[in-house]
Amino acid sequence: MPFIPTFTQTVIPSNIRAFAPLVKHNNTTNTTLFIDNTFRLGILNTGVSPSISYDNTNKYFDLFSGNTTTFLLSNMNLRPTPTPTPTPSRPPFLPSINLYLNGSYTNLNLRSYYQQQTGDYSQIPVQVNFILQTGVIGSNNVSTPGVETGKWPSGSKITLFISAGTTVAGKGGNGGINTNGGAGGPAINLNYNLTIVNSGIIGGGGGGGGGVGPNPLFNVPQNFYPGGGGAGISAGSGAAGNCTSNSGTTTAGGNGCCQNVPPFITTPACGGKGGNLGVNGASGNKDSFLYKSYSGGAAGKAINLNGYSATVNNINTGVVYGAVS
Repeated sequence: MPFIPTFTQTVIPSNIRAFAPLVKHNNTTNTTLFIDNTFRLGILNTGVSPSISYDNTNKYFDLFSGNTTTFLLSNMNLRPTPTPTPTPSRPPFLPSINLYLNGSYTNLNLRSYYQQQTGDYSQIPVQVNFILQTGVIGSNNVSTPGVETGKWPSGSKITLFISAGTTVAGKGGNGGINTNGGAGGPAINLNYNLTIVNSGIIGGGGGGGGGVGPNPLFNVPQNFYPGGGGAGISAGSGAAGNCTSNSGTTTAGGNGCCQNVPPFITTPACGGKGGNLGVNGASGNKDSFLYKSYSGGAAGKAINLNGYSATVNNINTGVVYGAVS
């Protein structure tokens, strides 16, 4: 008597996620198709190999008995392509967040300030406007900028508004005593692209003035004439020697100390003036080879690009003192 295949039809949900990769048939009787609670297709109680086709329109399998003992379901290529997990991306429109700054700030990291104010530590791109309405932003160290952008999620748009009457500056360099003047620090350092709308002042710290001291080649009285401190927030300090030089102010460098050099020289020796915002300090000045003049310190940058880009829009009274590079 010829072998007559049995037919079993079972409707399958369209959202099948996984299949048993290998099914063994150990029994010569029944052919059964089932789906368990994980949507896994299995074949039980058969001693014959099924021939399976899938009706994509009606979502069911046709199962016919055959005469082989093993069938690899993964060859059916019916596993749906999984939907990839989307990565954070900038939406077509980013709502603007305004953060207002009023008062005195030191070494302000914009990213850290945003996170502290909003509680948002995600990597979703944002659009943030930092608005310095009143006050100043500066630094207490020439190695640290007044403003650091911090690193932002790709696609973010960050803008710093500097209002009229406000200042963002680096620290001023200290005046030299028997040394060169100290370097000033940067006002703004970029770790991300930044747009600046400036109606106030941006300035790198002024360099400290160079001092005047005894020429080490000669045995002369140990007289010292310090340079003045550079401008900045905070300003560079003057120093005491035979006379005392002046510290800088927010925008102007301090004067170096000037005095006649005893006992034989009647013309004065002067420490160099500290630089104004964005300006190098002056070298010390003397008329005698018995004393040595030292160089003024370099000014800090107004904006240290650090490989990123800054778009600066100066409006009305807005000025930038120092290099943007």
